[in-house]
Amino acid sequence: ALNQPIFLAFEPMRSFLPQIKHTVERHSVTKIERVNWIKNDEARHYALTFYPLTGDAGRGVVIRIDDITQRISLEEMMVQSEKMLSVGGLAAGMAHEIN
Repeated sequence: ALNQPIFLAFEPMRSFLPQIKHTVERHSVTKIERVNWIKNDEARHYALTFYPLTGDAGRGVVIRIDDITQRISLEEMMVQSEKMLSVGGLAAGMAHEIN
């Protein structure tokens, strides 16, 4: 997609044009931590990072897309485990009080 608008190569990026323009105008890195896209009928989670790029040929943006689906799944499993641990502790406390 060299020298072409990114959304011509990857349509889902169209909604991030304001962030891409911000990166170019302010010459600063922009991060978007959690973006959800469907891939092969499955929801996937991605982190986007936009890096400003300047040179003799003009200005642009390097776009980094990281698949963070596994990390998000592990975080959700940890939250569920902590909830179950809390419920178990409450149940044990109630059983102790009843006895």
